[in-house]
Amino acid sequence: MYLWGLIMSGHMDEKRIVKLFSAMENKAEHDGRMLEILFHPGRSSLEEISKDVEQKDAIEFYISENRTIEKQAVYALDLAQKARKGER
Repeated sequence: MYLWGLIMSGHMDEKRIVKLFSAMENKAEHDGRMLEILFHPGRSSLEEISKDVEQKDAIEFYISENRTIEKQAVYALDLAQKARKGER
């Protein structure tokens, strides 16, 4: 299996996915592997961050605007797939 998105965490926006999807899908198919796509959609509020998580980088990761961008990409891709299938 190929896991796509782990290294690009926080940067899996719709434009990037649309641009790279065919190449990633073709690579996986060529190598006889499945393609798994990882997103981190949605984010926590600052109030939800446990006091156990005090590191600035970790807090920024959980409340990052990039999580909202990834959430929007997931919604957009889901809608595009439904439109191709003729669903509403």
